[in-house]
Amino acid sequence: MMKIAEKIMMIRKANGVTQAELAEVTLSSPSRISLIERGESEYTPGELKAIMQHFDIVDMPLTPMDCLAFKKRLYMWRDFIRDRRLEKALQWKEEIKSIVNLEPCDSDLPNLYRLFEALIPMFEGDLETAEQKLDELGRILNMDNIEHNYYYYYNRGLLHSFKSDYVESLNYHKKAYALIEGNKDFTPDDEGGLYYNIASCYSNLELPYHAILTILEMPKDYTQKRPERLNFFLNNALGGNYVNIGRYEKALGILEANLLLAKSLNNKHFVGITLFNLGILYKRTEKWDMAMDYFDEAMETFDEPNEGHMWACYNKIHCVIGMKKFPEAGKMIETAAKRYADDKMAAVVFDSLLHYLSISRRMKSHYDYNKESAEFIEQTAIPFFEGIHANFEVLEYCTLLEQYYKDKTNRKFLAASKLKSDIYSKMLFFGDM
Repeated sequence: MMKIAEKIMMIRKANGVTQAELAEVTLSSPSRISLIERGESEYTPGELKAIMQHFDIVDMPLTPMDCLAFKKRLYMWRDFIRDRRLEKALQWKEEIKSIVNLEPCDSDLPNLYRLFEALIPMFEGDLETAEQKLDELGRILNMDNIEHNYYYYYNRGLLHSFKSDYVESLNYHKKAYALIEGNKDFTPDDEGGLYYNIASCYSNLELPYHAILTILEMPKDYTQKRPERLNFFLNNALGGNYVNIGRYEKALGILEANLLLAKSLNNKHFVGITLFNLGILYKRTEKWDMAMDYFDEAMETFDEPNEGHMWACYNKIHCVIGMKKFPEAGKMIETAAKRYADDKMAAVVFDSLLHYLSISRRMKSHYDYNKESAEFIEQTAIPFFEGIHANFEVLEYCTLLEQYYKDKTNRKFLAASKLKSDIYSKMLFFGDM
């Protein structure tokens, strides 16, 4: 951080003001100004006030206390952006920008401003602009500054999460974590958010053991003071992943408590997410009626068109197939395909479900008829679900193929079994913790 005397000397010279003229502003002498600029004395509070008024830099963060206060303001601004309070964030942006553009503002503050500014297009959905801003920052940032380096990696991780590239997102969030691990000089105010982002990547990659361990390893002192919104996300991830490893009773307690929290926060999206996870819990335990009730509630909560709405519909139909109500399931798939006709992902999802239904209802007969469905599942459905990291869907389709090929062709039966084994291995041993 530049010394105050250095900043004022730069401002004086930039404005063509001599030491003698500055002495008149401060009601002192040229020799005193010279002494201060040589670092042998310091400006008094009264002199600083006079100088700032004279050069019209009253808002500039000049003293260390000013810089600290302005940095806190930057963090408040960042929180508006991350909470999607974009209208307020944009109002603050212009005022903050005018201050960080004042010269000579410490480079620490403008660079922190630029790092947080890159979040705005990200949360507006303009990922290309956000990436361009981060690319520019990567070329100018001083990577010896741990705070800047941390938020650069953190923001890169967020960007890749928005792009659904969870492997790359995880890599960047782990880089951010490595910077603060064991470093006593820098503790970010959002350390809990970083833990959640890492756990969220594992959850989206359907690696439940990794997600659970990440959340359970959070520092206890932070766990006790985390905000309610973060508390919701962490518990939802924890409950959902306990479902995925078969700890249903433990998951149920967490998700039911989280549903109450979501309702108390008056957040429809939070409520919908929790209802969906409760539906998955009851689907996995084959309590079909209860599962469908939760999926219905989730669909009523989510706004259409919405990916959560589509997956709730998909899983509800899966339950109907599980109950062996095949004609009803067929009609539901037809209705869903029309509802999501403009969604390319939905087209593959419901085509896959249609072929799943075809094999399920004719498992012991009509081999030639089912052959087309089996090939679709092998060549289209399974690669698609692998591509979006939907490991549990892949497992369901592999199990279906195992049953289908069991008495027909040993080679394809073994291929389905091996894929299942590979997925279980990846879920247990993916990368380094």
